[in-house]
Amino acid sequence: PGFWLDQVSAPYDIVPGDQVVRIAGEAQPGTPLRMVVSGPDFDNPDRIVQTTILVPLEGPGDGAARLDKVGLMLTDADTGGKAVQPIDEPMAGTAFFQKFQMFDFYGDSPVIIEQVELEAERMPKEVFYLPALVLLALIIFAQRRRMLTETAQ
Repeated sequence: PGFWLDQVSAPYDIVPGDQVVRIAGEAQPGTPLRMVVSGPDFDNPDRIVQTTILVPLEGPGDGAARLDKVGLMLTDADTGGKAVQPIDEPMAGTAFFQKFQMFDFYGDSPVIIEQVELEAERMPKEVFYLPALVLLALIIFAQRRRMLTETAQ
């Protein structure tokens, strides 16, 4: 049912990365924030790589402080007018230090939060059980009718 629901309705609402501080500030404690981070590859700086992360936001506070608490330090690097949020290299021992080893934080292009993906309001996926049950009933009806005609002969 989840596959069919994804075909009908997108699972996430996409918000530009420059809104991450506002969204992190408004998020409920304990709610993970899903972000798409991209930047130059460490091994090949000409190639841009991207990854999706879940950021666990705990406790009260403004968005920048909550992100800093989990190890995502925001910077003011030039983004060329794009709606993205640059980030700095996580400190050793933070949750994202190993995950971000793929990025070159010291190259010409900054590592950025491209977008934030928020859970979309969608209908329950169990709705898609109804067409499956109707199809099953049609198959049973067709086979039952065939079975009755075969036994009558």
